[in-house]
Amino acid sequence: MDRTNRYNWTIQSTLGEEVSVLRDLASILRESPRKDDILISVAECCINAIEHGSKGQEGNKIKVSLSMNDVHYSVKVCHEGPGFDYSKAKTPHISYKLTESQPRGWGIYLMHQFSDEIQTWTDQANRFCTELRFKKGIL
Repeated sequence: MDRTNRYNWTIQSTLGEEVSVLRDLASILRESPRKDDILISVAECCINAIEHGSKGQEGNKIKVSLSMNDVHYSVKVCHEGPGFDYSKAKTPHISYKLTESQPRGWGIYLMHQFSDEIQTWTDQANRFCTELRFKKGIL
């Protein structure tokens, strides 16, 4: 029988709020070989949701959920702002990023590097959602 564990968080759309979710995830995933992959990907996804999705608007909420079973981990991040077509994200170039005064724009790239699958959609509550999937035991 497939046993699935689920965890849910709701945070304000303010930079720094994602840290509480990351702390909880680190504790939940403490024995997982995928812990760092998941933490990096979720941090970037939450920061993108705060900065670009909800645009830090006061009162906006970001919902984060983790489900894990014997096969994979799945993390969903949903925000109240507009969505983004991840396929249109440009691959960052290190030489350009090193010369910028604020070398930003690595979030989607890192999410793709550390997760096994990314899906996006708009849910019934008109929130933009990103799901990051990670196979268990893959390093």
